[in-house]
Amino acid sequence: MKIQASMKLLLILLSLLLFTSPLSSARKQSLCHNNERSALIHFKGSIPHSLGLLTKLTVLALTENNFKGWIPKSLANLTQLYWLGLTNNNLIDELPSFFANLTKLHFLGLGSNGLWGPFPSFIFGLESLESINIEGNKFFGSVEIGLFLKQKHLKFLRLSEVDLLLHTIAHPNDSFPQFLDLTLRKCNLTQFPYFIHNQTKLKWLDLRHNQIEGPLLVPSSSLSSYDLSYNALNGEISTSICNCTSLSLIDLEDNTLSGRIPQCLMNLSSSMRILSFNQNNLRGSILDSFSSACTLEMINLGNNQLQGRLPRSLANCSSLEVLDLGNNLITDTFPSWLGALTKLQALSLGSNKLHGTLPVEFRLGFPELHIVVLSNNKHTGSLSNQLFHNWYAMGAQHQGQSSYMASTTIISTFGFNMTFRSPYYITIGYKGRETFDEHILSIFNNLDLSNNEFVGKIPESVGNLMALQALNLSHNNLTGSIPQSLRKLSNLESLDLSCNLLSGEIPQQLTNLTFLENFNVSYNHLTGAIPQGKQFSTFGNDSFEGNTRLCGNPLSNKCEDSKSQSFSQPHPSSYDQDNEELSILDNWIIISMGYLSGLVVGVIIGHIITCRYHEWFIETFKRRGQHNKRRSRRG
Repeated sequence: MKIQASMKLLLILLSLLLFTSPLSSARKQSLCHNNERSALIHFKGSIPHSLGLLTKLTVLALTENNFKGWIPKSLANLTQLYWLGLTNNNLIDELPSFFANLTKLHFLGLGSNGLWGPFPSFIFGLESLESINIEGNKFFGSVEIGLFLKQKHLKFLRLSEVDLLLHTIAHPNDSFPQFLDLTLRKCNLTQFPYFIHNQTKLKWLDLRHNQIEGPLLVPSSSLSSYDLSYNALNGEISTSICNCTSLSLIDLEDNTLSGRIPQCLMNLSSSMRILSFNQNNLRGSILDSFSSACTLEMINLGNNQLQGRLPRSLANCSSLEVLDLGNNLITDTFPSWLGALTKLQALSLGSNKLHGTLPVEFRLGFPELHIVVLSNNKHTGSLSNQLFHNWYAMGAQHQGQSSYMASTTIISTFGFNMTFRSPYYITIGYKGRETFDEHILSIFNNLDLSNNEFVGKIPESVGNLMALQALNLSHNNLTGSIPQSLRKLSNLESLDLSCNLLSGEIPQQLTNLTFLENFNVSYNHLTGAIPQGKQFSTFGNDSFEGNTRLCGNPLSNKCEDSKSQSFSQPHPSSYDQDNEELSILDNWIIISMGYLSGLVVGVIIGHIITCRYHEWFIETFKRRGQHNKRRSRRG
């Protein structure tokens, strides 16, 4: 019997291998550490029906593969299952009713698929469940949250896009499950769930994208991760949040919180990794008290009313990767001292009151910086040629696959390691659109110095930033020509040089930037023919307007030489044009003076003759007139 069972297991494994392809560790997060991922197999196709033959199977973990289609009915035979993990696949099924027979299940992971249909009420009959993850599917119908609370062993609950009802009335003697992880995202909540006040072991609380109103509630000092972003919270941030001494993530983005950032919160910078109060009404200064052992990886305090100087203690945050303080009232110069943060990848300080010149070169190098937003400030001076040599990450072509930047947490539960990723985000302007919050791709490269007071030429060294996808130097006082070196930016998708004092022609070589989707050189002093073909055939009038000496499609001002529609011709300088126009004007003046002087002399002489010899003049012309009349009659 043992030999038959072994042979059966071998056949099943062989059948599974027919659906495999190599796992990309850069793209997938699995239930194990990085050094173990290379040994895994990445499955695709349909889940094999043959799995139903393993009737004594207790753990089936098929999380984060590419399985598609339906859940096979043969899994109904796996009545001994303790763990069922199908999270992060592409399953598109209405959940089969046989799940109700899997009464020994302790872990049910069906999240992030395309499952649909009425909310699976069979879950409430699985009384042994300790973990339920069904977020990221398309279930419909309303669910009373009190039904989950009857499952006394429940520790992990992850729901999203479910219409949760809070009709159950709590009584003083009621006992509720003690959650470790509670996620109720996009569940139409307008208040904190009533049972949350009694949670003493809660570590991860995610209530984002609801309509929860009122002041911030801190339900448990045991919290490690607290996400209440995209709600309607108001009032000041309670200092009770500082009692959460193990807090690693706090995200209160997009609420209407006011007041100051609690000073005690800075004492937690030695344990926190993500701090986000973006898009609130916070005021006051950012306290200069980041711990010398600061562990923060992302700080996003943008879109508030914070003022004062940039806190120099930010230099203590050696793990910092993203810093967004944009759209505040900060008054300072460019923080070149942040170059000591060797892991810093994204820096957004736009829409503040920063002033002064940018350094000629950075003594501290910003070696990983690939997103820089300094727009809408009061920076002055020129852009040095050496400046763009310092941003090494923007000059390096990315190798390998892209991924969203995120903070990663590994949680050990049920004997497995589960990986949770918290994406970073930043406020940027891109491709001519308004500013917005965007998850950050590890390969995205953006430089925005628009709406300042920079002068001088655009350095040729800008062509060294070969990984750039977006470059915005608009609304400055830049002069000179458009650098030919821009042709080397082969990844460029957006280029905005509008509203400057640039002159000369648009380089023909820019037509070779085949990824270019947004191009704007309007309101400069450019001349000559607009390059034609490739991406340039997709740009409209608004890309070129405000340059009176530009010609060619798409402008109505056509070039005199028809050949200039296919390529840019040399164009005379403004000095030569002025000389030529002046020469023509001189000739006309001389000719006119000649005609005028002749006319005046003729009139004077005629007047003298007719006055002095009036009788002779009349008699002579009278006789000639009569003679001519006779000749005409004869004819």
